[in-house]
Amino acid sequence: MSSDPDAVSRPADTMRERVGETRVKIWFLISANRWLVTGVILASSYTLLLVFHVFGPTTPQRFVTTGSVSSLFSSIIIATVTSVTLVLSVSQFVLAGEIGPLGQQRERMTNETEFREEVEDAAGIGVSPVAPSRFLRTLIETAETRAITLNDAVTGDAGSAQFEEIAAFTDGLVEHSKTVSDDLRNADFDTFETLLPVLNYNYS
Repeated sequence: MSSDPDAVSRPADTMRERVGETRVKIWFLISANRWLVTGVILASSYTLLLVFHVFGPTTPQRFVTTGSVSSLFSSIIIATVTSVTLVLSVSQFVLAGEIGPLGQQRERMTNETEFREEVEDAAGIGVSPVAPSRFLRTLIETAETRAITLNDAVTGDAGSAQFEEIAAFTDGLVEHSKTVSDDLRNADFDTFETLLPVLNYNYS
């Protein structure tokens, strides 16, 4: 087992490293532009059909009547019907959660207000930001400030393995918090750029 405090206490700094997936897979599933992904899928489908047309059966009639093509279109129809059903079901669940009894909505609003008040007290600010990116930056910068305070408190006590481990942990937290905070600085209100840095943030 490694004796390095950093190796023991610090998780990986990105979501990709923590889940053990390849960079290409994470890019394609999460961080890539959705229009680009759609274009890649459409271009791949068009190329596949073009190859079938050029190198497949010599006539359109034979192409359409080929058993594999019939199976392909049957699978596409089944997948389309299943996808539409799934989307409608998920939409119903979302609407059921949003359109609830008045008492339940009031309780949710009260819980959110209390949480924001706790954040304001912890951060020492008057009003917490409304924009998600700025609110998340407030949380991360508050954790960073407290980590710096803890680091300063234990730095003077040299020679203790426990204090050295705490110092190593807080150093990593501060460094990682600065990186994520910088990523959130230029994130727009309604884009995925707000969520991706938070997924990379490795301190719950």
